[in-house]
Formats: sequence, C-alpha cells, structure tokens
Amino acid sequence: MKKLASAIVLCLFLTSALLWVQLPKWRGAQNPEAVLNQLVQDALSAMTLDQKIAALFMVRPEELGDLTAPGDHLEENYSSYPVSGVIFFAKNLIDAEQTKEYIADMQLLSGIPLLIATDQEGGRISRFSPETFDVPVLPSMYEIGQSGRPERAYEAMKATGESLKALGFNVDFAPVADIWSNPLNTVIGDRAFASTADGVAPFVRQAVRGLEDASIASCVKHFPGHGETEADTHTGTAVSNVDARTLRERELGPFAAGIEEGCPMVMVAHIKLPNVTGDDLPASLSPAIVQGILRDEMGFEGVVITDSLQMGAVTEFFSPEEAPVMALKAGCDILLMPEDLPRAFNGIKAAVEAGQITESRIDESVLRILKLRLKYGVAAEQ
Repeated sequence: MKKLASAIVLCLFLTSALLWVQLPKWRGAQNPEAVLNQLVQDALSAMTLDQKIAALFMVRPEELGDLTAPGDHLEENYSSYPVSGVIFFAKNLIDAEQTKEYIADMQLLSGIPLLIATDQEGGRISRFSPETFDVPVLPSMYEIGQSGRPERAYEAMKATGESLKALGFNVDFAPVADIWSNPLNTVIGDRAFASTADGVAPFVRQAVRGLEDASIASCVKHFPGHGETEADTHTGTAVSNVDARTLRERELGPFAAGIEEGCPMVMVAHIKLPNVTGDDLPASLSPAIVQGILRDEMGFEGVVITDSLQMGAVTEFFSPEEAPVMALKAGCDILLMPEDLPRAFNGIKAAVEAGQITESRIDESVLRILKLRLKYGVAAEQ
C-alpha cells in the first residue's frame, strides 16, 4: 500500500513538475490568460478520473495530517485523495511559526499549488488569536458599513489579506454579501455590512478589491442571500421566504457587485428558497439556484463552492454520497468539508460510472479549480 501511495505521489509530482517549469512563463507572458488556460488544460489532460474527483474537494487539515502538524500519514493520505484545498480553523492555528510550517509542508505535496483557506471576516468571525498572530483585529462588518465609507472595507481586507499571505494562505472566505434584512437573524447579523442592498454592495466591492490587491482570492457568501432567514444551517433547515422578484431586486445586488469587481469565488448557502425554486432543496444542491441564477443569469464563470457539507441542513436529509453528487449536478465546483471523504469520493465515482454525471462535467469544474490554484497559489510565486 505504501509503495502504491509513493508511486501515485511521484506520478502527481512529475505531472505537476512540468507546470512548475512553465509557471513563470504565464505570469510574464504577453497574453497571460491564454497561457494560463493552456497550462490548465495540459494539467487536466494528465489527470486520471480518480485524481479529478479528488480535486473537487476541500477538507480540514486533520483529514490529511494531524490537527496542528503534518503527522506521520500526510503524504499517504494525500496520495489517496489529492484534494485541491484545505480550510484552517482556530483549532488548527497555534501561532505563526506552526501555521507557516504546516502550510509549507502541505504545499510540498503537489507541484500545483493547493488552495489554503480560512474564514477571516472580521468581528466575531476570526480564526486567529491576537496573542499569537499579527493579524488585524477588525470590528464587525456592520460597524464598518455604518461608517458610510466603503474605503474602510478596502483597508480592512487589504490589511487582512497581507497578513494571511504572510502566513501562507491564498483564500479568504470573505466578504459576506448578505443583507441583514431580518433583525431576528443572529446567524448573519453584524457579519453583514448593512440592512439594505445599496448599503452592502459598495462595501462588498471594496472588500473584494482589498483582498485581490493582497493577492488573496476572495469568496462572496452566502449566495443567494442568507440575511432573511432566522435558523442556522449549521444545525438544521433555514428557509428564506423571499420571492423571485425580491431575490433579484434586493438579495442578489451585493453578489453582483462582488462578481463585477472580479471576485473569483462564490460560496452557496444551504438555505431553502421555496418561493423561488418551487421545491425544498438547499440552494447549494439546487440547479435552479446555482446553474440557473448564478451561472446563466448572472454570468458567473468562476469557482462555485458549497458551504460546509457537514452542516445539519445537508446531513439531516442527504447521505455522504448523495450530497456531493447533487451539488455537482447543481453546478458547484468545490465540495467543502464532505461529511465522509471516502464515501463522498465513492459516491461521485459511482455516479460517473452509472452515467448520472459525465466525466466532461467533472472536467468543467476541475478546469476552473486548477486555474484558481495556479493563479492564487502561494507556491507558484516562490
């Protein structure tokens, strides 16, 4: 088993080594987008179906190594499931030195840079202890929004992005583009910039710009708008009763602002919108929301990521095999924190073998993910 794992790692390394040689070329090319697209296509062509499926996932560090360090099985676990990214939480982050070393060890697993992510919104959503990290301590986004100065969002997110970059991160799951339209909503609450679309949109735009200027991939969330709900999707079902007209005239505006600013990622929530979709599917698993509205209507061509698939709004109703397959069918690309990685992987592979999902559909997502990894990957710049 160990010999097989080592062989897979070597294969992955040799495949990606070709990209390493060519990475500087696309960054300095006359037409960098065309060169990047060709590099990504070449990488995809060298991947097996198993590698493509694994590349759809983003997991916690402890899925590969130990809680705060690589441990003894990091390489073997990655060879079995060469995922595209890792999301760090407070429990994984002791201090700057430990964080840098753990991330650096993870980046050595693949010549194609991994997406190293966290949720650093500011306010009550902060993963870094101010006692051991030099990461800006920010007020809530609502407080920043109340200032009436969108440039404050730029300054806050640029400073945050620079601190994250120094630690080895390349993705921040921020900013929140939800509207705090329901005062009873404490799940979002002061994580939102304002209680109106016009109040939120300019701050989202500036936050995206700030992270981009720090070379960090931003991710607007929680599409198509979590602000009208009351329940918490971490623990169970949350319903937004907005109709299609209200959704388009109010909820989508801040997301459109982020997309227009060039935000490369959108996170889709697990909320239900029965008055929009006509069913009770979570948005993350709904073709009407992801493909119909986000892709087709809004024209988003970047990476769509689910909210955590370990959340109660998903796990109460769908098996570890079902949820990832449904998310892919809906139009999502990255499957965040599957409830059970081996079962999720096997569920997708079985769906491909049964003809429920085509390999070309997998390719669409992997191409977008690879492009994001190469564009924002820390390793690619070293």
